[in-house]
This record gives sequence, structure tokens and C-alpha cells, in this order.
Amino acid sequence: MLMMRKSKLLIIIVLLLLVTGCKSNEPEIINMSGTDEKFNDVAEYNINVKGSGRLQCVRDVNISGLEDDFRYSVTYKKGVITMLHSQEKVTGTNQSLLDEYEEAYKNIKEQYKGLRYYDITVTRDGNSVIYDTVINYEKLDMDKLREIEPNIEGQDDIYKNNKLMLKTWWEFSKDMGMTCKGV
Repeated sequence: MLMMRKSKLLIIIVLLLLVTGCKSNEPEIINMSGTDEKFNDVAEYNINVKGSGRLQCVRDVNISGLEDDFRYSVTYKKGVITMLHSQEKVTGTNQSLLDEYEEAYKNIKEQYKGLRYYDITVTRDGNSVIYDTVINYEKLDMDKLREIEPNIEGQDDIYKNNKLMLKTWWEFSKDMGMTCKGV
């Protein structure tokens, strides 16, 4: 009887050690690095994807006939993006090409019309078009967003429990030429 009790106790202790040994307390780190003239340096930024903070990002886009300046500010808490502010500016002298961008940006804006906390402004100023977006993911109705964006490739991978996860957003964004640094 005593031997059986000791065996059960030993099994419980071994199981507890196995279970607690499987979970790591180390933060999960992603590297947001690259060379970017807009940051004026070569940077290595390791970001805790389960932490909180803010990122400044740029995206390198090659638009024939236009200059681009695509900047993003990402605020996140506990690995979840809470606010995304993007400002995409195209500049050039080719007015018909600028007209195309302005029209495309206005068409995108129209799709999101009425979606609260997804604010888009399109501005035409001389030789530039600015597409400015502020998305408050803490207040945004994700079901309505999914109605607007039902077929966006990779969407199911980016959102987890109706939250935009920093790690999956970064993995998706870096393939589009994004470079970020923590601020």
C-alpha cells in the first residue's frame, strides 16, 4: 500500500516537471531589420512579439514614373496591434498617373465608407496624392471588416480571435517590402 502511494506520488511529480518544463518564459523575438535610406542607417531591431510598444515602418515600392513615400506607425499591446496609421504618398509630374492613383485610392475609401474607426483621407496636392489611413483595431467591428474584405489572401492567418497579431502582420508585411524599427 505504501509502495503504491509512493509510486503515484512519483508519477505526479514527474508529470508536473514535464508539464512545467514544456513552457518557456523566454519572450518570442522577431527581427525587423534591413537597410533603408529613410531611416538613414542599417538597423537590427529585435521586437518582442508578445510585448507592447510602437513601430515606425516604411515600405519600399518601385512605381514607374512616380516617387513614393510609404510610412506606417503601428501601436501594439501584448502582441496585438491596436492602432495602425499609414500614409502613402506618391509624387510626380505625370498628372494622368497621379489621376489613376487618386481614383484608385478614392475607390478603396468608398469600400470602407461607414466602417467606424477605419478612417481614410485622400488628398491631392499639386504633384502628389496622399492616402492617409487610421485604423483603431481596439474599437473596429471586425465582423464588418471581414464583410468588406472577404477574399483577402492570408487574412485568416493575420487575425486570431478577431485580433490583428503583430507577428503574423509582420510576416505578411515584410514580403511586401516593409522595414520597421521600434520607437
